[in-house]
Amino acid sequence: MKTIKLLLIAASIIGLSACKANTETTNNVEKKAAAIDNACVVYVSLSFGNTRGVAETIAETVKGKLLEVKPAVAYTEADLDYKDPESRSSKEHADPSIRPEIASDLSAVNSCDNVFIGYPIWWGTMPNIFRGFLEKYDITKKNVYLFSTAATTDNAQTVEDLKGMGITLKAEKRFINAPKKEEVIEWVNGL
Repeated sequence: MKTIKLLLIAASIIGLSACKANTETTNNVEKKAAAIDNACVVYVSLSFGNTRGVAETIAETVKGKLLEVKPAVAYTEADLDYKDPESRSSKEHADPSIRPEIASDLSAVNSCDNVFIGYPIWWGTMPNIFRGFLEKYDITKKNVYLFSTAATTDNAQTVEDLKGMGITLKAEKRFINAPKKEEVIEWVNGL
């Protein structure tokens, strides 16, 4: 009976220590992330909300402005069917000059020193609507951090495309679909 009580007490102490360590880790996460001042998080999220979730976590972590690149004409499920060559997204991919109209005012990015940009990877790179944002707002002299979401495609092509637009990245990260919040915070804190 004494052995069981001792085991229960030991388990309680270990559990409390783990909670304290987790709290200290969370506090360190918040303190470290505060080092990225005057930040904007500009993103487009068109289907599953994966990129939106990452963007919200980054904005919360760095206490930055959250700016969504919203299309003037919302994408429907049929528009996003990449298997259909007649879908809107397929046509945009086939013609890289297409720039869907942006409905949201993103001029707040002009006053930010640090800009996180994020989007789902389409056909190995960014959606054309995000290219439209980058052509309208000059972020070439800012500290730029890329985050993307994709199941299998890496950032190699999109990084090259950004370089071709004169954008130098301070860091880049591809998240697999919908990452855990802790994974996003860990990336931000590593910057």
